[in-house]
Amino acid sequence: MLATLIIKLHFDAAHFIPGYDGDCSRVHGHRWNVDFELTGEVGADGMVMDFKVAKRLINPILPDHRLINDWWPGIIPTAENIAYTLYKKIEPGLHSLVSVTVWETEVCGARYPVK
Repeated sequence: MLATLIIKLHFDAAHFIPGYDGDCSRVHGHRWNVDFELTGEVGADGMVMDFKVAKRLINPILPDHRLINDWWPGIIPTAENIAYTLYKKIEPGLHSLVSVTVWETEVCGARYPVK
């Protein structure tokens, strides 16, 4: 049987968009919500993966209380690029990862679909 786990986490971080013509060109912060979706076969233990194991792999890559521009130099820290960067940072440990969705606000987010 296949199942999809959804792990919802958040981090508080600031960012700015270099060269953007608008308010986002200045440093400002968000509570970023992130959904990690993992799809896989349910094992004999009844799980695709233990939630605690998944969170142990994910939490160290979250830029909590950081300036994202400094945490990941070289990327333009839009929701789209943050979703992709989180995927690239976590992908080796979560082989069943199928998407990363980053919510900049309650109604605006971006999803990086792995498959």
